[in-house]
Amino acid sequence: MAELVDIFDVDWNPTGEVMDKAEALRLGKYHKVVVLWIVNSHGEVLLQKRSMGKRLRPGMLDVSVSGHVGAGETGIDCIVREAREELSIDINPKDLIAVGRASTVAPYLVEGFVLRGDFAISDFVFDGNEVAEVKFVPWRELAAMGPDELQANNIVNLAPWHLLFDYMENS
Repeated sequence: MAELVDIFDVDWNPTGEVMDKAEALRLGKYHKVVVLWIVNSHGEVLLQKRSMGKRLRPGMLDVSVSGHVGAGETGIDCIVREAREELSIDINPKDLIAVGRASTVAPYLVEGFVLRGDFAISDFVFDGNEVAEVKFVPWRELAAMGPDELQANNIVNLAPWHLLFDYMENS
């Protein structure tokens, strides 16, 4: 089944095009993706280890939740859907904190969100097809690493981590 996405220009303006996600990626067409960082009261960020079956970056640590925003879907709707799919948690959209937008890697237009909450690792249930495991890491430990060090520590360095770090520094 095709996963359809809305197409945008580099300035985040919708073009009116709707395209299959794989085709949009192949053609380098800009489309929205979302990232969510779940942060507990100890300043630790939940990272997910991507399943070894994932086509891109298998086995690497990544943001808490991420996904491509479907055609006609909002970023918040996508985060709620992806959190349920990836971690089996239900999120109240009112609890999401928008922390900014970035276009760090073409053709992705990234909306970043934070969810503050004290979850136990056992609160997260995943089937292993997308997520292999999860763990909490102090945000300052992540912020101290540059892109190369993130990569060297098996952490996906493509996410706009600066959105999280700026939020944490100012909250």
